Order: sequence, then C-alpha cells, then structure tokens
Amino acid sequence: MGRSQATAHPDVVIVGAGIAGLATAWRLCLGGMKVTILDPNPARAATWTAAGMLAPVTELAYGEAHHLALTMKAAERWPSFAEELEAAAEHSIGFQTCGTLYAALDAGDATELKRLQAFHGTLGLESSILTATETRDLEPLLSPTVRSALIAPGDHQVDNRLAGAALITAVERAGVHIEHAFVTALDGGASWSAGRDNLSLPGFSKSGGFVSEAPRIRVRTDDGSFEAPIVIICAGSWSPLIAGIPDPARPAVRPVRGESLRLGPGSGESLAAARQPLVSHNVRALVHGRPIYLVPRATGEIVIGATSDERGYGTGVLAGGVRQLLDDAREVVPGIDELELIDTSAGLRPATPDNLPLLGPTVMPGLLLATGYWRNGILLAPLMADMLASYLLAGEQCPQEYSPERFSTPAGSL
Repeated sequence: MGRSQATAHPDVVIVGAGIAGLATAWRLCLGGMKVTILDPNPARAATWTAAGMLAPVTELAYGEAHHLALTMKAAERWPSFAEELEAAAEHSIGFQTCGTLYAALDAGDATELKRLQAFHGTLGLESSILTATETRDLEPLLSPTVRSALIAPGDHQVDNRLAGAALITAVERAGVHIEHAFVTALDGGASWSAGRDNLSLPGFSKSGGFVSEAPRIRVRTDDGSFEAPIVIICAGSWSPLIAGIPDPARPAVRPVRGESLRLGPGSGESLAAARQPLVSHNVRALVHGRPIYLVPRATGEIVIGATSDERGYGTGVLAGGVRQLLDDAREVVPGIDELELIDTSAGLRPATPDNLPLLGPTVMPGLLLATGYWRNGILLAPLMADMLASYLLAGEQCPQEYSPERFSTPAGSL
C-alpha cells in the first residue's frame, strides 16, 4: 500500500478514534511512540452525539459514590487539557466553567433536590439549594413554574464536536497516522493463552524501554491489515463485536442508546444578531420523572438530551424521542419554541456491569482496553489517556479497580 515505515510498523495500533482513542493516541505520540489509529469516521459516533457536560457532581447517582474519586480527578484534569489542546490545534474547543443548575418543577422535585443536596454534603461536594427567586435571578428564561433549583458550580462543559475536531488536528500534527478503515478482526496467534506470567508488558523489556521487535498482533480491516506489539481497543460500545478477541479478554460492555438535539437561533437577520443562548448554565430537570438537560453553547445553540434505551446497536433517531425531548425541554425553558431544530443524532453509551471503565491490559498479551466510560466519556477521556500513557511509557500500573480482568470469563468455563 506504499505506507511509511511508521505506518506499516507502528508501536501501537488504536482501534477507535472517538475522543478517548484520539486523546490516547496524542499522549502516546507525544511520548515518542509511533501510533496508528483506525476508524472509518473519526470523532463521530458517541463523541459526536454527546452534550459535552463535565459534570461529576450532577451526574453522580445514588449508590455510585465509588465513582466519585475518578470523576472528580477527571474534572480537575480538564482545564489544563483544554488549554494544551487549544494551543496544539490553534482553535477554541468551547471549554466553559459555567456550572450546572438542577431545576425543580413541582413539590416532589423540590423535595428530591433537597435529598440530593444532602447526599452531596455527605461526600463533601459543593452544591446548594436556591429559592425560586434566586433561580430566576440566575436564569430569567426558565419556566415560571420552577420552584427551586440546586446549583453545582463545579460542573462545567466543553463543546465535544470542537474538541473532537481539535484532537484530530493535534494528533496529525504530532505524527499520528489516522487510517479511515473499519476494523474487522484481530489475529494474535495461539500464544495469547499462555497468559502474561511469562512476560512483562509485550513490547517492553523487564528493565524498561520499548522493544519494537516484540511479538505482534495483526489488526485486520476492510482495507488491509496492520501489525503492532500493542493494540488498544477504544471502540466504545462496538468493542465486543471485534472478531478474534479471546472470550476471556472480550470487553464486558453493552450499548445504551441516547438521542440528542441541537437547537439554534437560525439564520434570519434578527435571530443572527442575538446569538446569546437562552440559558447561561447547564440546566437539568426532572419532567414527569424523566431527566432532561439543556447545555448552552457560546454560538447561541443549545444541546438537549438525552433519551436512554437499550435497543441493541441501532442509531436511528426516533420521532418519539425527538418529541419527548422537545416537550420536556420546553417545560423547563419555554423559549426553545423560537429556536430552529438544527440537528438530531443518536449515539451508544458503552455501559459495563458496574458502570466503571475498562482500562488496561487483558489476558491476551499486548491487547489493552480503554472503553466502558458509560455516561462520562468526554469527562474521562483525558485522564484515561494519561493513565494509559503512564502505563505504556513509564510502566505505572493502571488502577486495579478498572482492570478489564474483573469481568473476565476463565478460558474453557463456558
């Protein structure tokens, strides 16, 4: 195919060019590795559909306090990551320290917000309850039926589409090769079953340092194949579908579909002159028990999401989902009726049995996973990329609680 030496013989092949795969490729390339990343549509799929909320406080669910250390650390990483990425790509990624406002529309919602704020207090998280007047002082265009709100000033946002585009620019400038190809299978030979007891990390000597002549895994695509001693699966919900992954190493993720909408001020002169968003905070609410969020962009656009259902791998946008999101959003911010519907999309959240990520080596030597980020893919990507880079470049172990082996099925047990 006339590929360069770096392309034909990379140190690392990454399968999946969402925000997690791109961030990982960037970190490894900056660390001196030759990296090829494979994806037919880089920065699309779940990265494209997401709203870009960086919300460790208001995304935290009851019973998942064990997630908090990870998500808070990930949120702390974002300001410096955003600054570095904007400098590398030479354009904004829409990182905003705007905070999140969680609105209560009725007495039941108000009671639930007080319970939620008490839960935050037990964990040392910053949030507080606002009266109806205080809420509308912050967001005058919220529905007059809003009774109160919880504010979480540490929850922020980034424009995920701008971040994806910036990462593509950054990795290409760093020297990563992006191949627009669909991965069909892995071929690691028969040696994987020997386990990792007889090896350090494939590609590394026991004394440290990368050994490019280590045994290689072949990655087959619809346009040829690539070989590398290290392969990282960053393909989100599609990760388990790749043929050739041994069952004990197959990612324990399932797809959870979510639809989102983008509304904007339109192209008319009067609307184009007023491109301020209807709200200035991320806004969340429960409407008839259904969660809804509205995330404002500096362009005047608002991202509305997200439905949640388990319908396999279909990513079509359903009329009922669009209607539900619009109806619920206008209950919170009636002014959305004056905006144009610009875009609809659906993506698949990669969920694991415990909703924690899968990060690090598998039982197949040289095969690593970086998937299962559930609802926090945008938030977690920079930190997870750092952890993988520290593992591959410095030999620092990935946290055991995220090990893919916690869900591994022993060979021959099925």
